[in-house]
Amino acid sequence: MIILLLFLFNSTTTIFKGLFIGIYFWGGIHKFNPCFYSYFSNLHMFGLPYFFKSVVAIGIPLTETLLALGLIFKLTKKYAFIGLVTMHVFILILVFFLFKSYNIIPWNIINCFILFHLFWENQNISFSLEKSKKGITTLILATTILVGPLLNKANLWDEHLAFKMYTYDVNQFYYEVSDKVKTSLPMEIQEYYREDQNGKTFFYLYDWFLSINRVPMYSEERNIIHIENYLKNFLPFGTVFNEELTLKNYRYCK
Repeated sequence: MIILLLFLFNSTTTIFKGLFIGIYFWGGIHKFNPCFYSYFSNLHMFGLPYFFKSVVAIGIPLTETLLALGLIFKLTKKYAFIGLVTMHVFILILVFFLFKSYNIIPWNIINCFILFHLFWENQNISFSLEKSKKGITTLILATTILVGPLLNKANLWDEHLAFKMYTYDVNQFYYEVSDKVKTSLPMEIQEYYREDQNGKTFFYLYDWFLSINRVPMYSEERNIIHIENYLKNFLPFGTVFNEELTLKNYRYCK
């Protein structure tokens, strides 16, 4: 909302440039963690060797962070702009043809337009904290760019707000399903049933949500209440919910 309002009323201000640089900076630097490296380097990527995937796992956060910093300086602004637009085009190709996550297509397109307006069309306007007005503007800039993401790093912010989403350091909720209610749940859930080593049936909420919404679920515990109320509609009368459908939580990155 802050970014939208600033763009509508004065899209060339220093604070707006600072916010946008901050988005890309944290988008890269939060991936410098063992969880992102472990997840990405172990992906099945077209039979590529582990060494190559390890280099890519390090290169992604490094490149994204450097491109963000490149927007600050006149000498590198042009190249950083080209790099970030290329990144968005690559994401669009992936989500359109591979992941089919159409919901994030508008966001990537809009970012390209804003990048063009701020850092290409207005090349004479540089980012500098010295040019920003003292007081409330600087306070908003510092708070938004620094404090919010730092709280997220310390698990004091909602878990799904981009800074953790693609590191898989989020709640991976799943339900264990008893044989009694296995066939009672909708087919849209049953197609995502799996079995563990002990033969118990379960399904990840992530799989179910992704198939319906084309975006991952918002993995905060308060949302589980709404999910449980929905699932109860399909259970036989007298079923004890927590016994026949048991909520579990697995964290990929501990």
